[in-house]
Amino acid sequence: YEGGKRSRAVHTEEAQDAAAARARYLEWVDSGKAEGMIVRTSDGRTSKVKPLIDLDAVAIGYTRRGEDPSQVRSVLLALRRSDDQFQVLGSVGNFGDDSVRREILSRLAPLDCPSGFRNASSNGAMYRFVKPEVVMQIRVNDLQTEGVDGDPYRRMVLTLAGDEGWKP
Repeated sequence: YEGGKRSRAVHTEEAQDAAAARARYLEWVDSGKAEGMIVRTSDGRTSKVKPLIDLDAVAIGYTRRGEDPSQVRSVLLALRRSDDQFQVLGSVGNFGDDSVRREILSRLAPLDCPSGFRNASSNGAMYRFVKPEVVMQIRVNDLQTEGVDGDPYRRMVLTLAGDEGWKP
């Protein structure tokens, strides 16, 4: 209901065509008034439409595929801060076909370096850490800074200390 503190009705408008829906997107989302919008089509499909965010992040670790160790399974990414420390961002494992996975591994494996920080992937495999020389562009449609309880997500900050490798 209007004026509610914990819940309220979602603003709804009907658009007659794709051009009208795009105009609403530009008005609401591109302007920053909303994080996205829900589109329901006349044939019953429903989609959440949000802007895409491109990030350049440096690879700091990788795991291999168990079924084919010549391929990377996932890559641990970080953002380089202005103080030359690296803020762990998270991991990515959606790379397309097997040849891309082999190419990524061939670029990362020679960069292996020691680390005083350990991190396990979602399947329990430990990341092999690498020198921060490979930058990857990732595309996301959401950045989460806090959990459902409102507490901020905390991620490790690492420093690369010469021959000693990564230090938390």
